[in-house]
Amino acid sequence: MDFQKQLIEEVLSKMMASFDKGPENLISFFSEDVSIQLPFSKRNSAVMNRKQYFNHLSRILPMMKSFQLHDHKLYATDEPGNYWATADLECIVIPTGKTYRQNYIFRFCLNEEMKITQYYEYGNPIKMAEAMRPLWKLFFNLFLAKISAK
Repeated sequence: MDFQKQLIEEVLSKMMASFDKGPENLISFFSEDVSIQLPFSKRNSAVMNRKQYFNHLSRILPMMKSFQLHDHKLYATDEPGNYWATADLECIVIPTGKTYRQNYIFRFCLNEEMKITQYYEYGNPIKMAEAMRPLWKLFFNLFLAKISAK
């Protein structure tokens, strides 16, 4: 499938704008049989299906406010239906109050209905860890306390 760049840019813009509208809105851009992978995320490095990605988004997105994805750019490839995109994210992590900034790279494939069938998301995991830092320490201390109580 070879689409006009303008159509793909419209889909990408709408998808980027949907991140702060909840997981139901965002997941609507993905096909039922989508394959999703976040290679740099240790916990989610395995392939996820649509339902697993929805569950992931349901845990992550509510922890963020003032969600802004901006400066996204689309890049075509030599393979029809395959695209790369970049976007900058900025938001506040509610539990820590810290600002999370990330430069994401996305690789995705579209089917004839303009739904994403393959999705790869690349970002620096250290930036997320820094934005969540007090939480990781709190969870670790709770875990240690639970173990020592046994």
